[in-house]
This record gives sequence, structure tokens and C-alpha cells, in this order.
Amino acid sequence: MDAKNRNQNYFSIIIISYNQEKYIKDAILSAFNQNFNNYEIIISDDCSTDNTWNIINETVAKEKNKRDISTCLNRNENNLGIVRNYQKALSLTKGNWIVASAGDDISKPNRLQVISSFVIANKNIFAIGTGFDLINESGGYISKNNPCIKKEINLPLYPGFSAAINRDTFTKFPNILENIQSEDIIYTLRAFELGKIILTNTSIVKHRIHSNNITSKGTSSKAYIGKILNHENAIKTLNYYKNNELQNEKLIPIIDRQIKKFEENIKHYEFITFYYKMNLLKKILNFSKIKLPVEHRNFYNFLYRIKIFCESYNISKIEKIYFLLKSYKKELSSKKDKLQKIKTYYI
Repeated sequence: MDAKNRNQNYFSIIIISYNQEKYIKDAILSAFNQNFNNYEIIISDDCSTDNTWNIINETVAKEKNKRDISTCLNRNENNLGIVRNYQKALSLTKGNWIVASAGDDISKPNRLQVISSFVIANKNIFAIGTGFDLINESGGYISKNNPCIKKEINLPLYPGFSAAINRDTFTKFPNILENIQSEDIIYTLRAFELGKIILTNTSIVKHRIHSNNITSKGTSSKAYIGKILNHENAIKTLNYYKNNELQNEKLIPIIDRQIKKFEENIKHYEFITFYYKMNLLKKILNFSKIKLPVEHRNFYNFLYRIKIFCESYNISKIEKIYFLLKSYKKELSSKKDKLQKIKTYYI
């Protein structure tokens, strides 16, 4: 490999972690097990309170005895949050291309090789979005996902954990504000302004879905609430970029179309959560049909109070009330204090 291509293909794998003791070892092993040589590994732990940091040190020490890959370990003295922790890791990199992962994601062995082939074959590219597999907590396969370009918007869409970004997307721009939650969009727009973005359906990373991460997936009420929050953050990010970083005014119509699309999605998700909430209330009111012993006649009044309470409260609370009521129905004859416990907890 000549000096020019060697320089182009020097990669930095970033792993950012926080309280991921169950998964961090797999993330690190996948970074060391690349079938590629020209790269470094940067791990930045955001002041984990579990055993994550110890596992990081033990795993890296063991793997470096097998393979001499340049590594840099950082542990923040205080919890900085995802964006600032990522920026801290970026400041420690030397590569021309940055590949980021969370401490619960897994890079496939050909991840860097695939990205490198695109860098060599294409000129003037500043970001590469790839396919990825969703996996569950135990690593089981869920589904394959591809990056895409919405024709009505013309903006490439891909998550940061499945992307590679050129160093210029952060060295030629100001630091992202710490209150920006959708930093993936910022780097996409920057790459769009600087040159080209390449998309490939080749899946080279496994992204884990579990109760502690922030990815919203599925059709439960909590998933839709998560999608609403993600879209709201994305709109804030797009407006921030348009007002503070935008260099090419030709991007304004594209950004405005994406904002409009996110707003339409939010209305759709809000309707779904409203319908879900009303359906739960209907189920709760059906408990008024229960034939109750004389000592539990005040249960009817209690149901009405729950209805009023739920109409102004969030879905997760309603769900808890519903399942407690369901449990109460089953145990009504044997546990006379069940109602009092529910009333004490919620009213």
C-alpha cells in the first residue's frame, strides 16, 4: 500500500461506554478482531459506576498481548453525557476516518475492510453509512437494517453507530453543543456540505437493543414515546444547524423538508399513543362490571377517580394501574387489603 492510501485508510475505532459491564467485553473484542491492520482503538468511559472500567482495562491488557494495536483508554472524572464523551474520544484520535460504537455494540470482523474499500474507490467522500443488524440483549439476531435516502427529502439517513466519518467533519467545524442529542444528523449535514456521502447495504455492525439504551424500536407505547422524543431532538438539531453552522444555503430546502417530515411523524406517533391510552382507559372502566362484595362497593368510586387520574397522566402509570387492577380482580376474594394498597400507592 502506498503512502497516500495508507494515510487515507488509517482508522480510529471509538468505543464510548457507560455502565455496560454486561456487554463491553464483546465490544472491545470485536474491535481487536478486525481483519485489517491500519487502525487504533480509543475507549472513553463516562465515569461508570459499575465494573465497566475494570473490564475495559483487563480485556485490553489481555488482547494487546495477542495483537499489537495502538490503544488509548480514557475515563472521565465526572459523567459528561453521550455528546461530550464522544467529543472527548474524538479529541484523542489520530485517524483520518472515525468509526464509532457504543459499549454494547459489536463490530463485525470486516467492518474496517469494507469501509476502506469505499474510501479507496471513491474520491471526495466524507461519510459512509452502512447496513447493520439489530440484536437482542443476549446477542440473538432480530433484523437487518439498511441506510436510505428519502426521495422527497434527498438527505441520507443512517445512525451514527453504523457510519464512518472523515476527520474533516469535526476539525473544520465548531464543537457540537452538549445539549444537542442528535449529533448523527450534524455529522451527516457536515459531510453533505463538504462533499459526498456513500451508502451501502452491507451489514458490518451489530447494534444491541435492550432496556438501558436509547434506541427506540418496536410498537409498544414506550417505543412510540421514544420515537417522539427522538424526532423532537432531531428537529432541534436541524434548526440549530441551519441557524448556526450552515455554509451552503442550497441545503436549506432539504433541511426544511426533513423538519416537516419529522413533524408529520410526531403527529402520527402521538395519535398512536393517544389511541393506546384510550384503549387502556376503556379496559380500566370495564372493571366496573365486576360483581363486588358489599365491603368493596367503594371500588366503583375508586375506578372513577382512576379514570380522572389517568386522563392527565402518562401511559406507563396507566399501564401499571391496569395490571394492578387486573391482579386485584383475580385476588379480590382472597386479599381484601389489595384495594387499599392500590389506593395508597396511586391516589
